[in-house]
Amino acid sequence: KTTAGIAKIQNPALGEHTIRDLNDEINKKFREKFHWNKRIKALGGLDFNAIERQRQIEEGDVRQGPGGYRYFGAAKDLPGVQELFEKQAQKLQNRKRGDIMKHITPAYYGWRDEEDGVLLELEAEAFREHKKRRLQEEGEQMMARPNCEAGEEYLTDYLDVPSQEEYLTDY
Repeated sequence: KTTAGIAKIQNPALGEHTIRDLNDEINKKFREKFHWNKRIKALGGLDFNAIERQRQIEEGDVRQGPGGYRYFGAAKDLPGVQELFEKQAQKLQNRKRGDIMKHITPAYYGWRDEEDGVLLELEAEAFREHKKRRLQEEGEQMMARPNCEAGEEYLTDYLDVPSQEEYLTDY
């Protein structure tokens, strides 16, 4: 039914109301198909929605309005539809740097990577391994730290930098 509707909507002589009704019917069929494809994927099948999105990108045959409503065939040339697409194109052109940057969170820059502590532990372990390898290559021995618990090692060539809280309380 969907293919027949798409073939039928290609005729611009049908009239505005008929074209709009056909376009609505086609959109309903595609929405139903989308939900069935979603269910197929949930049951362990292929992701047909992703395949169809890729095909649409490659072919560029369908114009999509706000909310996922799509326009087929002669519906693309209806009055009001052209203005809708012109508004969308103008919105994309008028985007400023601030509009784009407003949706970028600190996580994008990696500023929250240390919140869970996993990265800090991995970095500390990698640093210890690197230091051991370097010192073994140079033939030096690690010195035991006097105030350390058993098993911890003291690295002689790193600088202890105070945290911001310690720094601010000193001044």
